[in-house]
Amino acid sequence: MGALAAWGVTEGDWASVWQAVIVDLFSGGAAWGDTSCAEAAFRLALTLSERQEVLRGTAGARSMRSIARLLGRAPSTVSREIKRNGGYDRYRAAAADENAWRRGRRPKGCKLANNRWLRRTVARKLESDWSPEQIAGG
Repeated sequence: MGALAAWGVTEGDWASVWQAVIVDLFSGGAAWGDTSCAEAAFRLALTLSERQEVLRGTAGARSMRSIARLLGRAPSTVSREIKRNGGYDRYRAAAADENAWRRGRRPKGCKLANNRWLRRTVARKLESDWSPEQIAGG
């Protein structure tokens, strides 16, 4: 089940949703606030609540593997998270989340915002009722 279907959007509504997203990007991204596409995609990383679980795990002297199992994440993800943010004994969830956001920012904007040809091509295909998967070539 795709992300749109998980939100209760039927397949027939997908084009409308994606058209709204594209229009929003054309207009400067007002609906997305001050976050860039890179920052929005970055949230696929650990969430603050997951980082709080990591903190509870380190405070409770749990192994990185057991913390990873609890979160449903790879042990390497938890290990890198802890190492990047002070180590096992000094890990703090709020600081780790703030640091992750800071590290995740990029000066580069979204491809659609920076590439007029690509933006027009995507818009034309959406107007022709292509699905995002068809546009992406998947």
